[in-house]
Amino acid sequence: RTEHPLRPACGVLKGNPNFRKRTAASRIMRIAVLGGNGELGSYLCPLLVEEGHEVTSVTDDNLEPYMPENPAWKKVKRVVMDRTSLESEAFGLYGKRVADLKPEVVVDAGCYTMEHCKGLVSALRGTGVQHTVHVGSTHLYSP
Repeated sequence: RTEHPLRPACGVLKGNPNFRKRTAASRIMRIAVLGGNGELGSYLCPLLVEEGHEVTSVTDDNLEPYMPENPAWKKVKRVVMDRTSLESEAFGLYGKRVADLKPEVVVDAGCYTMEHCKGLVSALRGTGVQHTVHVGSTHLYSP
């Protein structure tokens, strides 16, 4: 495994007796990471792959992640989708395209407006997505 900044946080959790350990019976999840090549996603995507999950990185450009040399990136599916242009076409269109990827979990690390957040959540309702995690940003709440 490649060592990266999120690994210590995972170690803290694993040292906690309440942390649920992965067993053979644990489910592998299909996870879409929005902003997957960004600052957080560049570390999160490989970590999720190393934990055995199927990961899709959704980005608005073809830029490389911060740690492209990590071998786990070879198992990450990459999808380019421009959130801003899709939302300007029709409210919720970006969310519908994300839902078309059939994820069970969506981690949104690339949301910068409340409208984008609402559009995504509305579009994902009733689609089979079991969990949506929004990684907050000062961009979302700043004037």
